[in-house]
Amino acid sequence: MDFLKELFAAKALTFEELKKAVEENGKMKVVNLKDGGYVDKDKYTAKEAEATALKDQVTAANKQIDDFKKLDVEGIKAAADKYKADYEAAQAKYQEDLKKMQFDFALDKALGGAKAKNSKAVRALLDVDKLKLDGETLLGLKEQLEAVKTEAPYLFEETTDAGTDPATGVKIVTGKTSTTTTNNPWDPKTYNMTEQVKIWKESPDKARALAAQHGVKL
Repeated sequence: MDFLKELFAAKALTFEELKKAVEENGKMKVVNLKDGGYVDKDKYTAKEAEATALKDQVTAANKQIDDFKKLDVEGIKAAADKYKADYEAAQAKYQEDLKKMQFDFALDKALGGAKAKNSKAVRALLDVDKLKLDGETLLGLKEQLEAVKTEAPYLFEETTDAGTDPATGVKIVTGKTSTTTTNNPWDPKTYNMTEQVKIWKESPDKARALAAQHGVKL
């Protein structure tokens, strides 16, 4: 209440004198609390802090909106689509490579069971595109192998029938190496260019198979 002493000093004042003293003082303002003309300092500070917090939230929200506007949404979508496409392509290639590996393994196994002297040479005479792997069985191989054995028996060991392999459909044979020999004109020991030309004219497939036995590719 000391601030009132400056107004009253050491004497009593009339209303007019008090009004004049307040106006001249300039440091205080007389208000009617009933009319809400005065706000408690603590309440004012709290309201001021609340207003500052709201302002900060609005500023942060506006910044986030601006950041979203800067995002390359189409670019992100395109990158995601490319990643998906690359992944699917890689998966497809893996499955294709796996099937080829399984096919080659089954074919090599079947040719070994058929007592082929040179699997690579026999394979050159097969139409592998017409073969289909079903589980562990190569469909269509039995017929093709029988045809190759008839056309080029020299590519197989002479064998005796011991049943049929249920997995490949090819006859199981016991090893009995043929005692008859056929001169191979691509063999360095029996090299003969005239015979090579003759065999090529009669059967290019036979010529390729014979040449393959000695590492020659026709």
